[in-house]
Amino acid sequence: MGERGAVGSSILAVLGGAAGVGLLVGALLGVTGAVSLLGETGTVADAANASYFDCPDGTAIGAFGRGDRVLITGRDDSGDWAEVRSPEAANARVWMRSRQVLADRDTTGLPVVGCNVPVVAIFGDIPDETTTTTVPGDTTTSTTTTIPGDTTTTSSTTTTTTAGTTTTTVALPTVGTVTSTKNPIWEARPPDTQGCNDQPTQPIESVIRAAVTAPAGVQSVMLYWSVNGFSGSKAMGPSTGNDYVGILGKFYTDNPNAVPDGQTRTITVIVRVIDDLGRQAENQTTVTLTDCAPFG
Repeated sequence: MGERGAVGSSILAVLGGAAGVGLLVGALLGVTGAVSLLGETGTVADAANASYFDCPDGTAIGAFGRGDRVLITGRDDSGDWAEVRSPEAANARVWMRSRQVLADRDTTGLPVVGCNVPVVAIFGDIPDETTTTTVPGDTTTSTTTTIPGDTTTTSSTTTTTTAGTTTTTVALPTVGTVTSTKNPIWEARPPDTQGCNDQPTQPIESVIRAAVTAPAGVQSVMLYWSVNGFSGSKAMGPSTGNDYVGILGKFYTDNPNAVPDGQTRTITVIVRVIDDLGRQAENQTTVTLTDCAPFG
C-alpha cells in the first residue's frame, strides 16, 4: 500500500508525542473516555492501549499507547474503520476503529480504501522487488530458492542475463519456526518477579525465539501477542546466528482482562519481520496462560 501523505488525502490524529506532516484532527479514545486532543478538554481514558488490526474486523496485531500520534490515510466504506500509517513502517498500513479517533473536522473526505495485508513469508504471493543494470555478455543464469513456511515458493532469487541486461530479484524475508522456552506460563501477583506467588515452578515469562532471514536487510523484527481481548507488541533483538529473541510476559492478575479463577487462556504469539524493501514475513505459535491462584 503506497504512501498517501498529501494534505487532501491524509489527516494527522494527535495521540501525543512529536507531530508529523498533516492536519490535526483527533485523538485516541479509551474504553471509558477520550484523551484530550490538545490537553484542553475531554476525559482522560482509563484504558492505556487501543488495538490496531491487520484489516477491519481482522486480527489485532498491536496497540497504540495513550499519547501516541497516528496519521489517518483512509477509511472503509462503512466509515467504522480508519486506515492509519503503521508504527513499524511508513509505507505499511493498519486499521483502528473510527470511534477511537476524536476528530475536530469532518473525515468523510478521506479516500475509501480496501485492506491490503502484505504478508509474504507463508503464502509467497507478493512480487519481489526488481533492479535492472546493464552488463556485457549474453548468458543466462537462473537460481531457484525454497522459502520455509506452510507452502513452497520457487524463483525467489533469480539472476538473468539476456541481450546485455541483468535483472536481479532479491529474495523475500522469512521467519522460521517460533519457539517458546516456557509453556505454559502463569499470571503474576504483584510484586511477583520469579513466578506465580514467586514460585519458580510456575514461570511468569517465556523467551520467544525465531530464525529470521532478510537478504535485503532487516528493518525491524517485532513480537506481537494477544490473549483474552488484550494485546501488545515489543521489539525483538538479535541473538545467535539468524535468531531473534523477545520476552513474553508478565501478565498480572489485576489486569482487567485477567484469566478467570482456575482457568487458562491461549496467547497467540506472532513474530514479524520487515525488510529494507518494506516487505513483510511472519510466523506464529501459541502459549498457554494459566490463572495464578493464591498460594497456600
